[in-house]
Amino acid sequence: MSFRHPWQTEVAAIEQALEEIAEEHSGEEGLLFAAKNEKGKITKGSVKARLSEAEGTIDFPEPGEIELLTKYVELADNESAASAKLKQAQDKLIEQVAAKYPKLTEDEIKMLVVDDKWLATIAAAVQGELDRVSQTLAGRIRQLIGAVFSFSAVARRRKLRKNDILVSTVRPNLRSHLLFTNGAPNWVCSTGFPVSQWPSARRRSIGR
Repeated sequence: MSFRHPWQTEVAAIEQALEEIAEEHSGEEGLLFAAKNEKGKITKGSVKARLSEAEGTIDFPEPGEIELLTKYVELADNESAASAKLKQAQDKLIEQVAAKYPKLTEDEIKMLVVDDKWLATIAAAVQGELDRVSQTLAGRIRQLIGAVFSFSAVARRRKLRKNDILVSTVRPNLRSHLLFTNGAPNWVCSTGFPVSQWPSARRRSIGR
């Protein structure tokens, strides 16, 4: 289980705010464009230097530039203060942990090991097994679905014989039909087609 100290949240929030300000105003037309350093980066030092220029007589500031520079410096100072407090809290926590370790009982040590290491390993193993079972079941279900459709398709077919007549029952007014004259085996049709044999006498008359 991970623990996030309140000062970590504070530092992260300020850093994000500084990044958003820099990204929004660092373009050629932005109010922080003149605050970039030689490497093209916006830092606390470069912003302070530009603020000194803007407040003095070296360069005339753009409208709203001093306010934005001041806001950036204030946020940067708050970030430095929060980072310092976070470091103090972390150092204090390390001291407390170091003082507590020699006093841990056997049961407490076992609990720490299980909670922080073994349980994570067990959870990962269980999740892996669940994923494997899920994949196996999904594959089996696909096989069963394929078998069902295959069986259905076979059950609804019939073999054709030479000179079979197939009559379509869809839109009977069109009188659609087919005389199957191919003698090759393994030709099939849907059982939805009524099938009958062409009379031999008629076949001979047609052959003439």
